[in-house]
Amino acid sequence: MKIRNPILFVLIAILIFLNIADVVTTQFIVAGEANPIYILTGSLLPVYILKAAMCAYFVWLYRKNKYKSVYGYYSIILILVYFNLALAFAQFLNINAIMHPQVLQAASEATASEKVSNYFWIMNIIYFFPVIISYITFVLYEKSRVTIELMEKKKRKWFKCNQK
Repeated sequence: MKIRNPILFVLIAILIFLNIADVVTTQFIVAGEANPIYILTGSLLPVYILKAAMCAYFVWLYRKNKYKSVYGYYSIILILVYFNLALAFAQFLNINAIMHPQVLQAASEATASEKVSNYFWIMNIIYFFPVIISYITFVLYEKSRVTIELMEKKKRKWFKCNQK
């Protein structure tokens, strides 16, 4: 099997690995779980279904490898990078809770509204604000790109080998 898009392949492989690690570590910290879907449903099954669907969607995108625009492809890469960062941070928190029972105890004593509030606060800092800033930056870049001129690269004579 030839890897058509190595960067996208690696990002998706990391996403799948981090989701599997999250499923495993979550089993040890269910009492302190702050995922809003888990808090609303009282079950981890919807969370796992959503994780599997998300991974399947990105695998489908990789296999299709066709995008409507450069912006659409950029968006996929951006989302994967931020998902991976958010999942890596979640893994850090899960492992910290596993290694320090007092952290898990404190998390398990928090109310559902406190857990959801903290979850969204952390997600805003790690995920939503950077994504919004990146999207705004890319849109401004795309709109202004048509108004600039790129300088031609200078050919360096000293770089050429003397040929006889």
